[in-house]
Amino acid sequence: EAGGEMQNAARVRDPRCAWGLVGSEADWGFRSTGQPQLLPEGRVVDLERGKGLGGSSCLNYSMWVRGAPQDFDRWSREFGCGEEWSYAGVLPHFKAIERMLPGEQLPGRGDAGELSPRPLWPPLPEVEALKESFRQNGSE
Repeated sequence: EAGGEMQNAARVRDPRCAWGLVGSEADWGFRSTGQPQLLPEGRVVDLERGKGLGGSSCLNYSMWVRGAPQDFDRWSREFGCGEEWSYAGVLPHFKAIERMLPGEQLPGRGDAGELSPRPLWPPLPEVEALKESFRQNGSE
């Protein structure tokens, strides 16, 4: 947790400033090697990693992502974590954290927690088209 008390800086605490933190004193400035599979071929990618207590949480863009249910189920099975680490086991904890706003309630989401995540709305047309192509090809 090197880098000092960056997590308390006003720019770090304001999610509107998140994009401006990349490459700043709050970021270690790591970059990938050239990636031959990316276009343009050999493109180098910024690897944002936050300095300060909390590390990359300083650069988290205030996103709330639960993770894929299949990952939790696999961890539960393959690593002997027990049923409490399956998706069904962690779901009550996710729901306890969340407080969906009126009109934004979704199945499986909480309504009494401290965090009020908001779904991406309206859905991006590209995402909807990709989901439809998966459905047409027999994927969920």
